[in-house]
Amino acid sequence: MKTVATYSMPAETHVPLSRLHDAGIDAVARDDATLQLNWMWSNALGGVKIDVPDDQADVARALLDSEPSEDGVLVCPHCGSHDLAVAPLRPVSALALLIAQLPLPSAKVRVHCRDCGRTHDVRRIGVPTDEN
Repeated sequence: MKTVATYSMPAETHVPLSRLHDAGIDAVARDDATLQLNWMWSNALGGVKIDVPDDQADVARALLDSEPSEDGVLVCPHCGSHDLAVAPLRPVSALALLIAQLPLPSAKVRVHCRDCGRTHDVRRIGVPTDEN
């Protein structure tokens, strides 16, 4: 087994492990249970390590180094591209909404097209809106 990534806290390994498992790579997190019990040992243990079989190490590193994409899940209404990224709520916007005691947006998600560069909103499935 070879270590392909290291993280300070166990919670940081969930997304990378999911990406590796989705690609068919047999990845395991090492020292995650120990650090869940005592997070202050993280530096001493070298953090949580993601290990993969020796023959899959190069593919795993390349996958973890690549930028995650929501490719194929959504379609850009402007150009028809499937290469889209969900734009996170900016911290300044979230802080302004919290200070104004307004709810954070949950029904709409802002999506950015990597091909045409335009942004649009989509509705989340199963989230009630005021328009219903």
